[in-house]
Amino acid sequence: MNEKIGGEPPVSRTPNGEDIALAPPVALGTMLFSLVEPNTDHAADFARWYERDHFFAGCMAGADFFSGRRFVATRDLKQHRIGAGLTDDHAVDDGSFLHLYWILQGRRDEALSWSVDQVRRLARQGRMGPPTRSISTGFYDYVGGHFSSAQPIPAELALEYPYTRATALLIDKAEGADTHSFRNELERRLAPLHTHPRSMVLWFRPIQLPSNAPRIATPVPQAELDRRWLIVAFSDANQQDSDMRAIRSLGAAMSATQLGTLRLAAPFRPITPGIDDYSDRL
Repeated sequence: MNEKIGGEPPVSRTPNGEDIALAPPVALGTMLFSLVEPNTDHAADFARWYERDHFFAGCMAGADFFSGRRFVATRDLKQHRIGAGLTDDHAVDDGSFLHLYWILQGRRDEALSWSVDQVRRLARQGRMGPPTRSISTGFYDYVGGHFSSAQPIPAELALEYPYTRATALLIDKAEGADTHSFRNELERRLAPLHTHPRSMVLWFRPIQLPSNAPRIATPVPQAELDRRWLIVAFSDANQQDSDMRAIRSLGAAMSATQLGTLRLAAPFRPITPGIDDYSDRL
């Protein structure tokens, strides 16, 4: 039934191209991934600044960001890390704070442009926070996921559902390795990570950052851009031991088959806003 409300003409039920461009469906298209390490003795100040200002002003105020969450790796979680670190300049335990943001599908370029401008605006206001090292900060396109067959949750809700663990894996395909074999091996080894109810494993590929990106962003060399995969697994804490066994198996298989290298596998737990029960335990 198409009734007039308040004297206004009836609203068309057929969307046009402009409507879809300005109000796209809520679908995950791109992730902003930020792994950072505050300088010594600045962890508490960093946590307070980030949760009360930058989380909102730096990202969630952007029109194309629709979900975000903050995570931390305390000393006990860092003991479970696997790999040698992302580069020769980074130890495996670098990166205590992980921030993930979801961007609407089809709005990547607009979100990226807004982010660059917004960081510069905040910098001019002196609002870029305590001294911090960016371990890995960049934008990644979502390429798909594997989901539990029991009570599955869509990727769009991954940062809203109260998962107790997020494990980030950065993997480089070996130069010249067959992509099909590489992906099949990854999928087979990571299958245990999405067998539990509501768990999921999401796959991403990095994109090149614009030349005017702020210094906190981490450009990926072109040679690595074509080979890098970023995988984020969401689960509950009681899965951690089994998840890390599966990831160790993956790392060993990558080395044995010479398909690639597991640069870093790092578990994190979500941060409860307003409660700092972690900055003295990094």
